[in-house]
Amino acid sequence: MKLPPVQRFQKQNYPESPDWFTRFLQELNSFTEVMWNILNKNITVADNLDAQVYTTTLLAGASASSNTVNFASTLKHVPQAVIVGGVLDTTAYATPPTAAVWASWTFANPQIQINSISGLTNGRTYQLTFVVL
Repeated sequence: MKLPPVQRFQKQNYPESPDWFTRFLQELNSFTEVMWNILNKNITVADNLDAQVYTTTLLAGASASSNTVNFASTLKHVPQAVIVGGVLDTTAYATPPTAAVWASWTFANPQIQINSISGLTNGRTYQLTFVVL
């Protein structure tokens, strides 16, 4: 479904309207502009969802359990999911990993504890981005 091209209501489109209608249109337009922008592919995780994006750098260890990260939750609710959103090997030429990367985590209010991260190569440095929902 495509959005209509009209983003604002104009007073001149309602020539018979009373004076108070102009104030009403100003309030209505402040709401409809925001909604139009959100629905027109301008929705972001940080601005529109109760979610958290956390990016960190990690030197990978020999086993998944040696790859741990802790950070404070900024959510207003108990986290339900931690997703590995991005992984970049920054050791050489900023390349993505060649194996699937996933994380095991727990929540100890207010800390999110990543207990293990699999799929990383020992001795390489990674930039990891987690999305917490």
